[in-house]
Order: sequence, then structure tokens, then C-alpha cells
Amino acid sequence: MKSKNHAKSFLDKYRSLQKTKHAQMLGLRSNRRRDIGHQLKLEQAEKGLNFISSEAHLYIVKRSRSWRVFVNRERVLGNLVSSQALCFNLFTNLKMGVLQKDPAASQMVKSMFPSLPIDKVVSVDLEKLPKIEGFKKVATSFDAVIVFKDAQGVESILGIEVKYLEGLDEKRVGGGKRWHALAKSFDIFNAKGLAAYPPQSGFNQIARNFLLTLAYARYPQKKVYSFTLGLADDKETQTKVTRFKKMLKKPFGNMVRFVPLEEVVEKGLMAPKGLYRDVLERFKTRYFC
Repeated sequence: MKSKNHAKSFLDKYRSLQKTKHAQMLGLRSNRRRDIGHQLKLEQAEKGLNFISSEAHLYIVKRSRSWRVFVNRERVLGNLVSSQALCFNLFTNLKMGVLQKDPAASQMVKSMFPSLPIDKVVSVDLEKLPKIEGFKKVATSFDAVIVFKDAQGVESILGIEVKYLEGLDEKRVGGGKRWHALAKSFDIFNAKGLAAYPPQSGFNQIARNFLLTLAYARYPQKKVYSFTLGLADDKETQTKVTRFKKMLKKPFGNMVRFVPLEEVVEKGLMAPKGLYRDVLERFKTRYFC
């Protein structure tokens, strides 16, 4: 009961925050904020009110023209609690900076993830749908994926799942035979994992995300990290990540982590002043209580 009460409390807190942000965007007085929700009207959404930088808004509009799966354009443009919009707000400017070979962008990514051996960032991609041998259609995509090199030039893949209020999806997706073949080829599961994912079962979100990262990296050709970013108050998502880690053999369990969004942003704010730090300041104001 205590955990359920905590979950409800933290969700209510952040939903209330986004209602306040919505009202501020529209310039409403406090006495008119009571019934406002989390969804912008179409004309407000198209103006980019859900985004903290013009780069994020323009990029998501451009990308939305080619989206066929995974992304509801109305939701990502207009829903103030959308994790996809949050992800674009967090990473779009860094993606553009890396494309422009701005060393400050690599430095910012390095600051945001200090536990990783990042020397140079090769690429930052959002809503990436990779091609995997044997899969005509992959039932998941990366929220964000970062390719980087360490000081010795060894390349690594960081697959990122971003959660704001909705948590990790426990639904088991079909097509399990292909996912089981992939899991078997990497030999990731210990006895607990094999029992949790029997041959007839599908795979839930966290398992698919991890296998997707391994396949994309063609592990062990490249090193692999699989991070779920969520609010520090989101104990349910943290528990799910910890539970999954315990199903993996030792080398693989170390690749999977829950990292609080607040920690990622605070570490990034330790980087030198400039565009990317300004974006993080806006992000902190927009999304954290």
C-alpha cells in the first residue's frame, strides 16, 4: 500500500507541475488554472510551446513527416507529459552540435554521463529504428542512442529509454521466437531470466531495449550500455530495472542501469557555460519540481 501511495503522490506532483507550466504558457491567471489539462490545443502545439528550444521543435516537425510507427504526432507535439517530447527537449541540441562537430557537445554528453569512458561522441540519434538481421519489423526503437569512443578509440553504444510519468511497459510483445533466438545468441539470461522468459513468451520493453542495443552494436564488436532515464521519485521503474538486471548473467547485468534524470541534468550543468547548459537550465525548470 505504501508503494502505491508513493507512486500516486509522485505522479500527482508532476502532473500538477505540468498543469502550472501549461497555464504559464497561455498566460492564465491562477484562478483560471483549475481545469487546465496536459494537452495543448492544435494551434498551440504547432507553435512549438511543448519545446524548450526552436531546434527541438523544428527537428521534431521534420521527423514527424516520415514517422510511420511508434510516434503519435499529436501527442509528441502537444502532450506536456510526453516522454518522447521530453527526450527531444533533452537531446536535440546535442545531436545538432555533434553533427556540426562542436567539441562542446561532446563535452556536455561526457559531463551528463560521467560514469562512461567517453572521449569523443560520434553520433546522437533520436527515435532510431535500427535494422536487425532476421527482423522485418522491430517492435521497439531507441528513444535515444549515443555512439562514442573512449581514449583508446574503442567504440561503444549507449541505448537510452526515457521515462517521465508513464513507467516501463510490462506488456509482452509477440514474435517471441526471434527475440528468444537473439537472447540465446548472446546468452544473456541466467536461470532466473530463463524462467521469466520461457520459449513461448513474448518480451517486454526493457528486455527488447537491451537486446536491441546488443544487436545494434553487434556485440561484442562494440561495447554496450543500456540506460533507463527516469525521475528519482519513480521507484516502480527503478524496481523493474533492478529486477531485470538480476535475470542477466554477470557481464550483461553490469550494462543495464537506471539513472535519475535529475542526476543527468545536474551533472550536465557542471559543464562550461554555453548553449547546451542553457538548454539544460530550461529543461530543469520545465520538468522538475
